[in-house]
Amino acid sequence: MESNKNLSNLDIKVLSDIFHHLNEINQLCNLLREIFFNSTDIVDKLNRSISFLNKFEDIFIYIDQEGSLIKKQKKVDRNLLIMINHLQVANISQEKIQKLISEYRDIIESSSEFLNQKIKLEKNIEH
Repeated sequence: MESNKNLSNLDIKVLSDIFHHLNEINQLCNLLREIFFNSTDIVDKLNRSISFLNKFEDIFIYIDQEGSLIKKQKKVDRNLLIMINHLQVANISQEKIQKLISEYRDIIESSSEFLNQKIKLEKNIEH
């Protein structure tokens, strides 16, 4: 107490101001600490949100790839149908060619028979 008596009013006011400023600094430190903890919480939430959005991005990439595959599958299906149509036309053409060859053989055989008969007749006529 005696030391307080030795302090002047001005000293007491300066000490009070210092104490007041220290108290404000302490409150600011507490606020900063709280802001820091909140900011780390916010950063964590943002990171979780980003990873969640990245999962959606993967899903959208997958959907886009599926769409691309479906388009390619449609092209493949169309090309397969064209190939099947060509094969059917080729089979029909082959059947027609085989029929024509068979008819041609028949014609050749009958022509050769007629020719042989003609030759025999000509020989018979000559004799």
